Amino acid sequence: MNKAMRRRLSAAARKYDVGGYITYELDAFGRRVTYYNDLPILIVDKDSTNTDILPFEEAASSGTATATSIYCVSFSEGMFNAIQGDDIDVRDLGEVDDSPVYRTRVEWDCGIAIYHGRAAARLWTISDAAVTA
Repeated sequence: MNKAMRRRLSAAARKYDVGGYITYELDAFGRRVTYYNDLPILIVDKDSTNTDILPFEEAASSGTATATSIYCVSFSEGMFNAIQGDDIDVRDLGEVDDSPVYRTRVEWDCGIAIYHGRAAARLWTISDAAVTA
């Protein structure tokens, strides 16, 4: 979910006819974390080129490119988990001859696995508008 969508959910939580499941808690660093029905709402913000990852540019059911998606993932045991094949292999390759740089090779056979059909879901065609009941 992007920041704009989280702000809209927070605004909806303050309305009597919409709110009820949005709560807030402080994390270990004192930052406010938004929860929906006791599940944390995590923000997918920007990539390495400072481009929004989930902007309101997806094709909506109306045919226009003005929508976004929300992904809900359960990281509980037996749902959606990270997997690892072998141990991490780290090798120091030493200093490079032409510059004062050290090279290190890291090899790690890892991935993700979905063990349950309802471990991940996508809610799509969300318009850039206020949340209503």
